Amino acid sequence: MEHQRPIQHDNERATRRLRAWELRSQGWSRKKIATTLEVAPETVSRWLRQADAEGVEALHDKSVGRKSRLSKPQQQRLLELLTQGAEQAGFWSDVWTDTRICQVIEQEFGIIYSPRYIWKLLDQLGGRWETPAQQAHRRQIMKIIRQYPDVWANAEADAIASSEPESQVGEPR
Repeated sequence: MEHQRPIQHDNERATRRLRAWELRSQGWSRKKIATTLEVAPETVSRWLRQADAEGVEALHDKSVGRKSRLSKPQQQRLLELLTQGAEQAGFWSDVWTDTRICQVIEQEFGIIYSPRYIWKLLDQLGGRWETPAQQAHRRQIMKIIRQYPDVWANAEADAIASSEPESQVGEPR
């Protein structure tokens, strides 16, 4: 099994890049730096080339991953549209699916998103999103609660009572 490093935040990665620059200025070889920092020699070479071309500032924090194709105002507008509901957007039911959200993005902003990545975008927008299956499950639970309110109240009371710490048998109260 291959050894995997833990996921690092960019400030940790920037520290590693800057350490490579520092070690190079002390005369260390690219291979020795790579071994010490547990990265590939090609990675060290790329960092050092970047610092030579753009200055050591280029090794500092930088964003990771692809920049969103939707601008901040477009993201806010998308949230507004999603909050209004799928029926308001012209769909026959008020359920948002990944495909429907992609259609709205394309119609509203002219940007094509793959349904495969839409949930990542929605997570970045900070909303609470449910798949249709989750929505259906929640609706089913709510239906049961409405049909049997007394049973639900008793079950809820039992759950609360069972979570309270029990006293030991024979212990004075």
